[in-house]
Amino acid sequence: MPFDKIIVLGAGVVGSAIGGFLSQKHDVLLVTGNRERAEALNSQGLIVKTTSEDTPEKTFKVKALPSLEEIPKNALILLTTKATQSRKALQQVKRLQGAGSVGGVSILVLQNGLNTEKIAKEVLPEANIARGIVNFGSMFVKQAQIELSLSGSAEITLQESEISREFCEMLADTGISVEISRDFQKDLWSKLVMNCVVNPISAILNVRNFELGSESLKNLRHAIIDECSKVAAAEGITLDAKMKDYTPKFNNFSSMCQDMQRGKKTEIDFLNGKVVELGKKHSIPTPVNEMLVSIIKFLEEKNASNGN
Repeated sequence: MPFDKIIVLGAGVVGSAIGGFLSQKHDVLLVTGNRERAEALNSQGLIVKTTSEDTPEKTFKVKALPSLEEIPKNALILLTTKATQSRKALQQVKRLQGAGSVGGVSILVLQNGLNTEKIAKEVLPEANIARGIVNFGSMFVKQAQIELSLSGSAEITLQESEISREFCEMLADTGISVEISRDFQKDLWSKLVMNCVVNPISAILNVRNFELGSESLKNLRHAIIDECSKVAAAEGITLDAKMKDYTPKFNNFSSMCQDMQRGKKTEIDFLNGKVVELGKKHSIPTPVNEMLVSIIKFLEEKNASNGN
């Protein structure tokens, strides 16, 4: 059944971008968690600058609220909060369900990391839940202006499900490409490996993603990927051999780097931290990933102690 409304829960840069493209054809609400951003989006619209020559810049007329107030029937929720904020965001949905505003709920989880959809299933066990992967780079320039680095292939990859099929139809001809994966777990792990390389190193060095392609960082990239690949294999996932040569190319600051710049808690536990956790489960050493987790957590503590 087609969805009548899309609610982007946690409309940061990724959620706002997806919601903007969808708003061309559908009723979309961006729930930002930020009153100033919501006001800017409502008054100015959402400006999206992309690396695409076909659509270098677009302005979308969007509707935004700082918090979720109701869930209309037949709505699709796109969960695009940080993984660390999932439980808190979904508790809002659970409270509104309890208030009788909706009989059931459909959720498409579009977040970084492994097993983030399990949090949604724990909080809302009766919900219809699917998972997807976002493949573009993005960052806020201003409260209502985003820069996107497009991948040149599918910008969103989805797990096979009824929700995914409907979402593909909704995104058709909006300017952002989407596909349903033939092997979603492999795609999920491939994205995890890329995140394990890009996010912590860029956050530690405070550089844009493409700068990590430096020859001087090659051995570090390879060490991270080697550990991740061994853990993936133990989990039954065989990654492509070419993954070892992955080199970041996007011009944006990674999400973890942006979090660090703003003094926010990162998603390290759902990325390199998850690799370390699974490595211990399978008795696979992951010293490089463990070192990166330690450094990021130290920087988080330092930010917290400085009042950021």
